[in-house]
Amino acid sequence: MPRMISLWDFACNLYQHSEIKKHASLTQDSNGFSVEQACLQLQTQYGINIPLLLFCLWAAKYYPPLGGSQVQRILQEVEQWSTHCIGPLRLVRQQMKTQQNATSYSGQWADIREQVKMLELAAEKQLLSLLEAIVQNDIINSASDDHKRDGLKGAVFCEASLQNISECFAKTFTVDIQSNDQNVYMGLLSLVLCAADDDIQYDIALETTRKVLG
Repeated sequence: MPRMISLWDFACNLYQHSEIKKHASLTQDSNGFSVEQACLQLQTQYGINIPLLLFCLWAAKYYPPLGGSQVQRILQEVEQWSTHCIGPLRLVRQQMKTQQNATSYSGQWADIREQVKMLELAAEKQLLSLLEAIVQNDIINSASDDHKRDGLKGAVFCEASLQNISECFAKTFTVDIQSNDQNVYMGLLSLVLCAADDDIQYDIALETTRKVLG
């Protein structure tokens, strides 16, 4: 049985993929595309909450499908932390980056900005810990026979992840976006799925993403 890892470790391992499969419609970078770049584009261009996205993948690997009141509690935690803590810290960090060259104290400015970045990271870690606790406690308190999974892989993991994403990002997927943007959007999700599991082929991930989310 594969050893279960914490949500935080899962997220850190995923971000260590410095290069993932290149796709012409997604990037012009001849050196490839990192998970961090893919997640940043999903966040800035499509409004995807990255801690929630990573949680959906991790939960699909180790736990039964997300749904019902459980999703409501998950989204409530994400909304509170994103709106009142992570979001404001990110905004300050981004504003400081924009103004850094305009100040005569650029060195000190950069040091403070780095501290803000670390606070933002700490807040994201705390949010992931809270989301992990929700599914763990639900298993402990459940009388169901559908307990932890053994670490899904391949196409099964891919589809389970996308089902979780569909549950947690239902409102996002109702947004009418241009077909080209939609292709990029689903392509980016597919790249992150490939990075989360080496057994997943990009073409299969993209086909499954279109089937579940299209």
